[in-house]
Amino acid sequence: MLFHRIYGNGFPVIILHGLYGASDNWVTIGKMLAKDFKVIIPDQRNHGQSFHHPAMDFDIMTEDLKMFVDELGLKHFHLIGHSMGGKVAANFTQHYPDRVEKVVFVDILPYNTKPSKKIIKFHKIVISALNELDLTAFADRESLKNYLLSKLYSPELVNFLMKDFYLTKDKTFVSKLNINAIYNHMDDVLSEVEITKTIENQAMFIKGGDSEYFMVSDFPHIKLRFPNAEMKIIDGTTHWVHAEKPKEFLKLISSFLKSV
Repeated sequence: MLFHRIYGNGFPVIILHGLYGASDNWVTIGKMLAKDFKVIIPDQRNHGQSFHHPAMDFDIMTEDLKMFVDELGLKHFHLIGHSMGGKVAANFTQHYPDRVEKVVFVDILPYNTKPSKKIIKFHKIVISALNELDLTAFADRESLKNYLLSKLYSPELVNFLMKDFYLTKDKTFVSKLNINAIYNHMDDVLSEVEITKTIENQAMFIKGGDSEYFMVSDFPHIKLRFPNAEMKIIDGTTHWVHAEKPKEFLKLISSFLKSV
């Protein structure tokens, strides 16, 4: 079973994290949402404390989720997916629409579209830097952090990635990410999910106002695949909209999930 965290009681809400992330990135939102729902946050394969496996694509990760909810005995639930998790959520919803009450896509247009060259380049740089790591060369977290800063130049990104590494009792670093598998399947992870049918489930697409993962001009096209979708923008946020403005984000998703 996928490693997971559970907070609260009530109708279940499953949150799927994004690439390089884990369930602990969503603990703050999960605990706040748990006032009204039973919130379940799994680590997806090759991330966090879940299992590592050389295979990784959206069909496989969708079946991971299917097995996970079956093992928990969940028949119906809301689904929230950020970035990579949004693509899994879209694929799951099209294959198992009767299991999903409402679905929220956080700063991702998950289907029939390729990310921009800028976004592809960004992820290729990140995974290449991680893949080149020799973790035996670092004696402490500061030296590892400084190395990543020399390659990626973004303190915010490096602080985020540092959560994926921990020191063992014998003072050697281990990655929670299966870096090799992600590196080998980066094209799969960056690919679109092919939506072959109209998805009637109630859906919400939340866009970070300053994010380039999808554009306002995409909104009319969303309606073609998700006719019961609504679109929201949180100004002054990037791709990590839920972390940058958690109160505004929580207000949107709470209102949507609780509405009849």
